[in-house]
Amino acid sequence: MRVATKINLAILSTVVCAVVLVLGNLFILSEQFKSLEQSKKAQDITRLSSSLLVLAQEYVLFKSPSVADAWLRTQEELERLIQSTVNASVVPQELSDIQSSLAELKPIFNELNKRELPGNNSAVFLQRRESLIVERLIAETQVISELGYQWAAQVNNAQAGNLKGLTLLESVGLGGFIVVIALLVVLMRTGVLNPLAKLKRAADEIRNGNEDAVCEINTNDELGDVSKAVNQMAHNLAHKNRRLREANARVEMASQAKTEFLSNMSHEIRTPLNGIVGLTYLLKDTSVSNNQKLLLESLEKTSRNLIDLVSDVLDISKIEAGSMELEFKSFSTLEFIDKVSGIMTGAAASKPIELIIEPPGDLPPELIGDELRFRQIVVNLVGNAIKFTQLGYVHLLLQVVFVQGSVCRLRVEVRDTGVGISPQGQANLFRQFQQADTSVAREFGGSGLGLSLVKKLVELMNGKLGFSSELGQGSTFWAELEFEVPQGVSPALTKTGDSLLLVSESELQIKALQSASKLVGRNLLTAGSFDEARKLMANTQNVVGIVLDFPKRKVDRLAWLEFVKAMDLTGVPCAVLLGSDDTRRLLDKGLNEIFTAIYVKPLTPLQLQNAFKSTVPNLVARKNAETTAHKKMNLLIVDDSELNLKVLEGILMRKQANITKANNGLEALSFLLQYGHGFDAVVMDVQMPLMDGLEATRELRKPAFNADLPVIGLTGEVGPGDEKRALEAGMNAVLHKPLQPEDLMQLLNKLVKPANTE
Repeated sequence: MRVATKINLAILSTVVCAVVLVLGNLFILSEQFKSLEQSKKAQDITRLSSSLLVLAQEYVLFKSPSVADAWLRTQEELERLIQSTVNASVVPQELSDIQSSLAELKPIFNELNKRELPGNNSAVFLQRRESLIVERLIAETQVISELGYQWAAQVNNAQAGNLKGLTLLESVGLGGFIVVIALLVVLMRTGVLNPLAKLKRAADEIRNGNEDAVCEINTNDELGDVSKAVNQMAHNLAHKNRRLREANARVEMASQAKTEFLSNMSHEIRTPLNGIVGLTYLLKDTSVSNNQKLLLESLEKTSRNLIDLVSDVLDISKIEAGSMELEFKSFSTLEFIDKVSGIMTGAAASKPIELIIEPPGDLPPELIGDELRFRQIVVNLVGNAIKFTQLGYVHLLLQVVFVQGSVCRLRVEVRDTGVGISPQGQANLFRQFQQADTSVAREFGGSGLGLSLVKKLVELMNGKLGFSSELGQGSTFWAELEFEVPQGVSPALTKTGDSLLLVSESELQIKALQSASKLVGRNLLTAGSFDEARKLMANTQNVVGIVLDFPKRKVDRLAWLEFVKAMDLTGVPCAVLLGSDDTRRLLDKGLNEIFTAIYVKPLTPLQLQNAFKSTVPNLVARKNAETTAHKKMNLLIVDDSELNLKVLEGILMRKQANITKANNGLEALSFLLQYGHGFDAVVMDVQMPLMDGLEATRELRKPAFNADLPVIGLTGEVGPGDEKRALEAGMNAVLHKPLQPEDLMQLLNKLVKPANTE
């Protein structure tokens, strides 16, 4: 029998038994109600017949009219009650006799009430007549009372019999229902529940890893089919598990082989690279020209970067093997901050947020530790803050917790005004993180490090990691790390005699740059407005330059022009400090050509240290150069990479050209938008932060005097659409990296007019 049939049979049997039991109870209740009604009527008949007898006796004694009226009412009520009790088809003998007696009783009572009789009757006759009527009345009334009692007794006996029969019937029905339910329970237990219990035991054994578990259910129903399916599934699962174990063993062997291969290859690659670095270092100490020394330094730096990249590949295998070790070498804290700043600027190039780095004034200039891992930690925290911050600021705060002997403990805090983290997100924060910034991953070995690995690195460096965040209110991530301080390193630099003036409305920016200037030994004056800056300049003699923080609010172009020109008349140059999204606003206001230098936030300690120490060639200097060397080409080279600028400069020196360098498109425009700039050609990188080469070319083409200026683009992209976009932007030609010097020379000879060449 199928399980469905068993369940349907159980349901049907239960329903039938329940219906029969309910109908039987209803029948029993109806019969009980009928018996109760008959019993009540019998009691009423008995009561009324007794009252009729009592009233008859009372009337005989007192002859009261009120008693007579009561007797008549009782007799009529009794008559109506018997009439309503009598069934038309079946009339009990007692009720029939009571009806007959009542019919005879009323005339007798009426005879008793007659006061006068026709004729002359003697007193003895009247007395004898009344005595006979009274006897007859009393006798008939007693008969009615006895018949009422007999009827009541008969009704009670019938009710008792019915109750016994109904009780027996209900007991039989309930017993049958119990028997049916018991049979159904046995059927469900043996046919359904026991097989299900066997299935559960077999499933538990399979779940616990018993691959030989078998479910023994030999029935021809659905449970038997499920049992067969479970046994087949267990067999298939055991087979797949065996294959998985074999595959896992092969994967482990392959992983071990890959780890060994990466380790061996990294060693084989690093060995000749180390030789290159060493030979370069030795070659620098020989008699070489300054130009050769610069090239050797660039070669050494490039080789070391390649070594770092190969080391990162090796670190991947070490992480997988659980044997990652930290490096301990000396590194410059100022250069570290400068590198982190470059990554921060690139990551936030398209967002209207303010980037701030605030170093402590007592930060040691050098530390010993794993600089690469330290940078990975900081850049990941900063990049995460930039990713989830749309407005406001991202503030990197460095603090010296303590310096004890040769141990320095640093605290790194990254504060932002981003979206914050919900309590649910905080619970799994260090277990779920995805790095989406591919440029950061490329810079640090392409690891794609997330917060989980950051936590591991912090713990490996004997540090601590924590955070505080509120949804919609921003976040603060902090890490405390320990480094060694090299012996004999001074914690502070000697202050120079000159001063810089910072004009800014941002308290955070002012506080951060004051700490940075203290770190590099420069005196920084601050002002919140142009008026305050003028007052300071009137009372200060040694200000060598002014840094103007470009405001987020509306810019008064005339006020800026007036201030910068007034300072220029006093011989004090002005530089502008831009946010990541202020480039277009500066161009729209036409203010880019009035500044000596353009800085992008965050302004690092190294930039503060070197600010205004070398002046960019201005228009007058270039004109003087033209008069002394009118046969040389004046070239402007633009690239965000200092190494690329050195390479370009070295190549173009073969043409004996006058070279002017710019680090981005915006800085290039500060030269090219001036009438009579004197440049014969521009060699410009296409991909640059702040303003790329395409946008800079479109801007420089707007003035008529730049319509024929040759612009050569340099790009690392190789797609056909990239060259097309560069030509559409106004470039004359595009060269692909790595650059071939002969191609650049040939192109310059083609584009630059012969009158200006050698």
